[in-house]
Amino acid sequence: MTTPRAKGRIRCAAALLLFLWRPAPSRGAEADVRKIVGTWRGTSTCVDLKAAPACKDEVAIYEIGAAPGASDRVVVKGYKVVGGERQYMGDLEYTLGRDGVWTSDFESPNVRSHWTLTVDGSKMTGTATLVPSNALIRRMELERKK
Repeated sequence: MTTPRAKGRIRCAAALLLFLWRPAPSRGAEADVRKIVGTWRGTSTCVDLKAAPACKDEVAIYEIGAAPGASDRVVVKGYKVVGGERQYMGDLEYTLGRDGVWTSDFESPNVRSHWTLTVDGSKMTGTATLVPSNALIRRMELERKK
């Protein structure tokens, strides 16, 4: 028979083990943040005009910085180039997944979409899909600016 005091010790030990086992932000995540932080320029191309009739092909510039207080999130400031001039589109916060893919969800009164970015050295690719249909509507191909 276990005494109440022993049960309390067991609960405390179990809670401590769960706390210690909980994955902390890894150095790998911090290294991945360093890989994506910077200025990227490339194309953002429409894939399915039937699903997204207002979509326009764009020259895109992403200025990416680490999110304050998080080792697995970044903030992407998005711009499009129109007539040679940068036009600000907005910010999206991306979170690093276990698969190494950065993801973000966007919602406006008219659309919900899921965005992905994958870094491979000085190149970055991405997609945007509509939610809930999962229709692929945009592909991005960017390179890090020096």
